[in-house]
Amino acid sequence: MGIATVIFGLLLIFGFKRKYTDTSTDIKRIHLIEAIRTVGFNKVVWLGVLIQILNIIPYWGFASMGPYLFMTYKGFNPTEAGSFFGAIYGIGGLSGVVLGFFADRFGRKPTIICLSGLNALCAFLIFHVIPQTSAVLYIVGGLMGIGLHAIYVLGYTIAQDGVSTSQIGLATGIVGASSYFLSFFSGPLMGFLTTTLGHVAALDIIVVAFEACLFIVALLMKETQNRHLHEEHEA
Repeated sequence: MGIATVIFGLLLIFGFKRKYTDTSTDIKRIHLIEAIRTVGFNKVVWLGVLIQILNIIPYWGFASMGPYLFMTYKGFNPTEAGSFFGAIYGIGGLSGVVLGFFADRFGRKPTIICLSGLNALCAFLIFHVIPQTSAVLYIVGGLMGIGLHAIYVLGYTIAQDGVSTSQIGLATGIVGASSYFLSFFSGPLMGFLTTTLGHVAALDIIVVAFEACLFIVALLMKETQNRHLHEEHEA
């Protein structure tokens, strides 16, 4: 999937040269090697990759091993586990539009700070505090799903902020390829940590610790939203 994403990004670069896609001379003059060099050494693109990795490992690691662990140590039956994870990944998937608007309105940095902090807090409450029988568990799970899905989208958005409009496809491909390739290891890593350290420690490391690291990165990062606005004013 990661390879397909980067190939698609390269196809978009070639597609920019077609008159039915865009007629601007800036896009037509881009050469593939130049585009890869420019995007590949762009710090904002790799910030997007880092943000995506720190969120996608909890996203996929929790999805791959979470239902099994919840049925094993929390005592969920299959229906309860399906309902809980459906709330996380179903409700969360509907939040991208609203939170994308917030990221445009208030900035990428404050949005990621809020969402990563929310994810770490909700995960801690789910794993250690809220009992299985409480309806609050599903509400908190839904909130966590909202954060996981929204940051998933914002990793791509930040990478796109850092490049010219003619290189957005390639920047998106690099972020997608990098994050999907590394997310391959999230399931095996979750399984290894569960075997060696136990289920609670595995969940704390993969979800709580990774989201806490993302919170710190978000605090330290610079806002990226206004880069394209500066391009437009300079033009």
